Parts: sequence; structure tokens; C-alpha cells
Amino acid sequence: MTQQNNNQDQKLYILSELLALSERAASASIDEVRFMCVNETHKLISYEQAGLWENQNNQKPQLTALSGAPIIDRKSPYADFLNNLYASHFNTISEVTLLDAKNSKFEKQWTKHLANHAIFLPLKTAQGQQVGTIFFSKSTPWQDDEAALLTKFTDIYANHLSQKQINTRNIASIVGALRASKKKYWLTGAAALLLLYPIPSSVLAPAEITAKKPELVRSPLEGIISSIAVEPNQNINKGDLLFSYDLASFIAQKELSEKALSVAEKELRQTTQEALNDPRARVRLARLKGSLEKEKTNLEYYQSVVERGKVFAPSNGTVIFEDVYDWVGRPVSVGERIMLLARPDHTQLEIQLPANEAIEIKADRPVLFFSDARPDIPLKATLSYHSYKANKNDHGDIAYRLKAEWVNTQDNQDLYRLGHKGTVKIYGPKTPLLIQILRKPIIFMRQIMGI
Repeated sequence: MTQQNNNQDQKLYILSELLALSERAASASIDEVRFMCVNETHKLISYEQAGLWENQNNQKPQLTALSGAPIIDRKSPYADFLNNLYASHFNTISEVTLLDAKNSKFEKQWTKHLANHAIFLPLKTAQGQQVGTIFFSKSTPWQDDEAALLTKFTDIYANHLSQKQINTRNIASIVGALRASKKKYWLTGAAALLLLYPIPSSVLAPAEITAKKPELVRSPLEGIISSIAVEPNQNINKGDLLFSYDLASFIAQKELSEKALSVAEKELRQTTQEALNDPRARVRLARLKGSLEKEKTNLEYYQSVVERGKVFAPSNGTVIFEDVYDWVGRPVSVGERIMLLARPDHTQLEIQLPANEAIEIKADRPVLFFSDARPDIPLKATLSYHSYKANKNDHGDIAYRLKAEWVNTQDNQDLYRLGHKGTVKIYGPKTPLLIQILRKPIIFMRQIMGI
């Protein structure tokens, strides 16, 4: 009985998600429908990667969306591989097709870019027209019930994509017809007013959860690190050993200083006795006292170095650094940063906004973060920082650096874990619809014409 109830609940949940998806897609733009195809299907089916090709105007199918990627670099090795894989099969993908790395001539590239098992599904409208193809890949084989459920989703996507494509293609012809018809001037005016109607602007960008105000752990002395006692992203307590230096040379210097100090003390005592009867000994006495103080200072220095040869955690937190072997055997200078110590519950959102996607953004603008781990649960945040100018990031792209503070971290605390990556949707001020439609074409023309 319990199993039957669970099955009924699962069916009701799937049905509600299908209805909700259809309602959202009806009012969404074509870019938003593409985003839903490759990202929001994850709500009911577990997969690792997804991609979408569209057939438009009888042209060669174009790769228009990838999961977790707000912008597609069509010249990247990943996109090139997917297009080659699709080109070798798309003539046969008129029904659900299962592929895997072992049965593909692209096996070497496949294992580099994709999970082992892929499923390709045609996007066919109710009239039987194929408007595109969508694929999903994961590490485990696809089951029949999963393929059947994905087919339900693709039916919804196909109908809405077809409608959006038709609307996009017909805009130019509709505008021309309105101009040609004197009886429809009022519709032209209505369309112009619609284009001037302000709507909220938005942009998608990659983001990562990072530590907020982490504590720096710096090198207290100049030397060579012999061992790291912790692993990256390990939770530690105050007083735990972090890393140690190679102290062999310092210990040897300390022993030499101890011997030199002993010799200086003996020589000073002997000269002090001789000075009672020998005037020349009195002259040497001041010099020997200076030498004794020098040896004491050297010994104190090497003793302090040996005592600082082990560095301990100043507080509780999570250790952040790249790799243990980046530091073992490496010479470091005084004050050099070795690692960061962050509080797991004290995080923020760091965003890399591509320069060619930038819109007018001010502080306190709302942000939605879709984690790659759980893209079905958006996390709310507000912008707190915007860099003055765009700089080259770790991937070699020119981007603005933005930071955002969480609105609420009480619920689903595991989703705010350090290191999680994903995509953010940043909302800007309201601008006329016409400006938003022409923004990218204007940017492109300015770059081409050098204006």
C-alpha cells in the first residue's frame, strides 16, 4: 500500500511539474525557453550535461544552449566536439537515440568532454515538425522510464520553441505589412508604444561561492616548507598544526651558536682573571664582552626560528589553498600568503560578468544563483560590490568582478557551501523593450565599425 501511494505521489509530482513548466514556457522568451530546456529539466531527471540544437529556416542545425553555460563559445573544443558528434548522427535522430562512448568513433574525445552515456531526443511539434534535438548525458545507463519521461518534456519544449521561432521570424514581415497597409497605421503606433514600454533588464553570468573576509595565514619566517598537515577545504580547530618548515639548517646554526657562546664565555672568564695583573688583558676585555653579547643575540634568534618552525591555526574554520604539493619543498619569504582560513557559514557570491554582456548595474540589485549541484533551487542575493573596470580573469576572458550578499542562509544551508559554482541571473533597471532587443546588435555593429 505504501509503495502504491509513493507511486501515485510521484506521478502527481511529475504531472504538476509538467503543467508548471508549460505555463512558464508560454510566457518566457526564446532564450529563457532554451535555458529551461538544458537546466530546469534537472528537477525531475538526474543528468550531468545537456545541450540543444535548433533547426531554423531550413538551415544547418545550430547549437543554441548548453547546461551551466550562460554564453556558448562556438570555437571551444567542447562545442566543436558536440557539433561533430551531432553531425555524424543527426540524420538518424528522428526518434529517441542512445549513444555511449564505447560505441562511438569519438571515444577519446567523448571521455574527455562528456559523461559515458548520452540520450538524443528529437523535438517534434504536435504536427510532426522537428524543430531541434536535445541531448542529456550521465555516468550511468539510461532507463526506459527515464526516456519516456524526457519525451514528455521534449513535447512541451518543441511546441513552445516552434512558436517562439515563428514569432521571431514573423516580426520583420509583420512590421512591413503594417507599414504597407494604410488601414493599420494605428497598429504600427501600438507596436511602437510597445517597443518603448520599460521592462526589467537581466543578464546571465558564471558565479562561485567564496569565503567572506577570510583570515590570511602568512609565512612567519624565510625558509623551506617541509610538510603540510592539512588538506584543501578541510575543517580544522584553533591550535591544529597547519604546516612545518625544514629546520635542519636552523638547528645546525643554533648548535654552532651554542658552542660559540660557550667558547666566548670561557675566554671572557680567563681574560677577566688575567686582567688583574696584565694591562693588555684589560684592553681585550671590552672586545670579548661585545663578542659574548653578539653570540647571545645569534643564539636567541635561532632559538626563536626553531620555535616558529611549526605554524598552528589561529582560529576555527576551513582551510583554503590549491594543492599540498604546490608548497612542499618550496622556499617562501617572510609574510608570503600560504593559505586562507574561512568560516564555512560566512560566504558570499563572486560573479564574473563578461564585459560584452554588461548592463547598467548598481548596488542592492537582486540576484538569483542557480548552483550546478542543485539548479532547481535558486538562491537569492543582492549585489554589494562592482569592480571599477573589467580585467582578465582566470579563464582569460575580460570580465567585471561582482560580489553579492545572501538574502537568507537559514534554509538549505548545504547549498551555500564553499566552492559551489553555477549561474546567476542579475536584474538591472527597467529599460525600453526596443533597447533590450537591439542592445547586442548595436554592440556588435560598434565593434565591427569601430565606433
